Amino acid sequence: MVRLLQIVPDLPPSVNGLGDYALNLARPLYSNYGIVTEFAVGNPNWKSTDRPGYVENFKATPVQSRKADALVELIKDHEIVILHYVGYGYAKRGCPFWLVHGLEEWKKQRNCKLITMFHELYASGTIQSSAFWLHNIQKKICQNILSISQASITSNRHYVELLQKLQNNTELKILSLPVFSNVGEAAYNKPLIERDKHLIIFGGKSKRRLIYKNSVDKLNFVCNSLDITKIIDIGEPISGINYDIINIDVMCIGKQERNIICYYLTNSMAAFLSYPSNVLAKSTVFAAYCSHGIIPILETKYQKVKDDIAYGTHYLTPSSSFENLHELQTISNQVFDWYQSHTLEKQTKIFSDIIKD
Repeated sequence: MVRLLQIVPDLPPSVNGLGDYALNLARPLYSNYGIVTEFAVGNPNWKSTDRPGYVENFKATPVQSRKADALVELIKDHEIVILHYVGYGYAKRGCPFWLVHGLEEWKKQRNCKLITMFHELYASGTIQSSAFWLHNIQKKICQNILSISQASITSNRHYVELLQKLQNNTELKILSLPVFSNVGEAAYNKPLIERDKHLIIFGGKSKRRLIYKNSVDKLNFVCNSLDITKIIDIGEPISGINYDIINIDVMCIGKQERNIICYYLTNSMAAFLSYPSNVLAKSTVFAAYCSHGIIPILETKYQKVKDDIAYGTHYLTPSSSFENLHELQTISNQVFDWYQSHTLEKQTKIFSDIIKD
């Protein structure tokens, strides 16, 4: 048995995409490769709803405080660590000094391996925002973490390019690995003609709220063009939304178990999301859509697309033509095929090889 520690900002029952990602990874690492995960949780207030100190059958311990010495105390007996990094997950302003200082001290104390999965890098914004003033600090923290990592992974080529500009160790390879679906994967791609004429809106509250606030006209147009009979909204309830201005009935089913979400994804025709096209590969929502062959309708300002994702091949926009069912089925097939290159099974093998190397 190989013993692994995964550091995450949070774990279920908290709603946290990184926690879900790490937990989904932990299951097959154990069942397929004998790698036993323990979790260090960056939220001192995290509590399990399973037996105390565990999530499912994995030991999980929150840091006593967000201080470097507290982190060192928690991870000092571990030789292999995967850090799931997003600055704002570990610090309010996205500058987790305690995290990087703790990891640096841990590295000094023993012969160990740090594998960093950069889910996010650093923020930017207008001069009125804190992100503008903290941009360089956040970038420096990423650089420090990169410099002490023995392996580095991120979800998209845009981030690879940014990390390559930060790295001091040119021998360190930065792997691009699009995220897998956190809500399961379809065994086969169900033909669109056999699906309900439903449209999915799935994900975090903020992204879904933006769709209902800013994209109602485009959403109505898409639903009319595809003859959609119902919108299925999946996720935490959103307050203050006037669903009456949407021409189609919206069925809000709230948070659901994976099998329920998979059912709706497998049996629905299309899905709507708002996301930058150049980093689509890091969206677990886009991954969920692709893994079930659902047609992604992307509301985005045009940006250069990377990661072997192309407009008209792997997603449409609200201004696209939706009349030809054969063309729509081709897109469904292509998004499903694109996902097959980085399924959870294939990614687990890659992580296992890095851990055991």
